[in-house]
Amino acid sequence: MIKKLYASYSGVFNIFKMYWAAYGGFSSLIISPYFHLAILIAWLLQPYWISGQWWNTSISILPNIVGFALGGYAILVGFGDDKFMKVISRKSEKTKVSYSPFLEVSAAFAHFIIVQLLALFFAIIAIGISVDGVIKLGEKSVGPIIFGWDFSYILTKTPALFNATGFFLFIYALLAAVAATLSIFRVTSWFDRINNMSNNEGN
Repeated sequence: MIKKLYASYSGVFNIFKMYWAAYGGFSSLIISPYFHLAILIAWLLQPYWISGQWWNTSISILPNIVGFALGGYAILVGFGDDKFMKVISRKSEKTKVSYSPFLEVSAAFAHFIIVQLLALFFAIIAIGISVDGVIKLGEKSVGPIIFGWDFSYILTKTPALFNATGFFLFIYALLAAVAATLSIFRVTSWFDRINNMSNNEGN
C-alpha cells in the first residue's frame, strides 16, 4: 500500500517536472512578454481588485476558457499526418535542446491550462474564506484551520496581496490563451513549411 501511494505521488511529481522542464522553467516564465503584460495590467487595474469582487469575474469567464483550452489541445494532438508528427517529434541534432518542438508546444498548452485552473482555484478560495467580508468590513471571518493556521486570519493581514495575486493569475490566464492560440498557429506554419518542402522536392 505504501509503495503504491509513493508511486502515485512520484508519478504526478515526475510528469509535472517534465512539463516544467519542457516549458523552460522559471527563466521562460520570467522573460515571457505575456507575464510582463499581466503584471502591468494588474498594476493599472488596482482599484478593481483592491475593492474586491474580482473573483466573480474569474469564475464567470475562466471555465469557458478552460473548455476552449482542452479543445485546442485536442486539435494540437490530432493535427497533421504521420510524417509531420514524426518530424516535429524529433529532437534537433544540431542543438542541445532536450525536448522536441512538439513536446515544447504541448508544454505551452499545459502551462496555459494549469495557469487557468490555478486562477480559478484562487477565485474559489477567495469566496470560500469570505475575503469579501474581510476587505469591506475589516472583520475576522470564520475560515479553515489547517495545521494550526487560521487562513481567514492570515488574509485579514494580507488581503491586498491575496487579491493582487488572484487578479494577476486571472489576467495571466487570459493572456496565456493568446500564447496558446499562437502556439497552434506556429504548428500550422510548420505543417505548411514541411508540405512546401515536400512539394518542391517532388518537383
